Amino acid sequence: MSDGPRAGDRLAWLREHEPELADRTAAVALPHDWLTWRLRGTGALEELVTDRSDASGTGYWSPPTGAYLPDVVRGVLGHDVLLPPGAGPRGGRGHGSRAGARHTPGTGRVDRLPAGRCPV
Repeated sequence: MSDGPRAGDRLAWLREHEPELADRTAAVALPHDWLTWRLRGTGALEELVTDRSDASGTGYWSPPTGAYLPDVVRGVLGHDVLLPPGAGPRGGRGHGSRAGARHTPGTGRVDRLPAGRCPV
């Protein structure tokens, strides 16, 4: 997990200073992406999704295509990783789950909503 404008730099740092961790990295996500993923409660890396506004500051996002640039990340990190697709400006990210609600107790009283009713 890396944040905004320094995300590419942090990946380069990881590869240089923690090469074993860099080699084990399976996916790269921003903090907001990770939180959304946890709230959705699926646990599957393929369920990661990113927000275009956050992603645009990473240095490896293409505004014209609305997607990450895997070749740039591969060049920095040294191998392919899963990069979340970008959600459109009006697109939802999914719905929260009971499993996700356990990570945010009391937030918005999601514990009383039926599963799948809390938009994320």
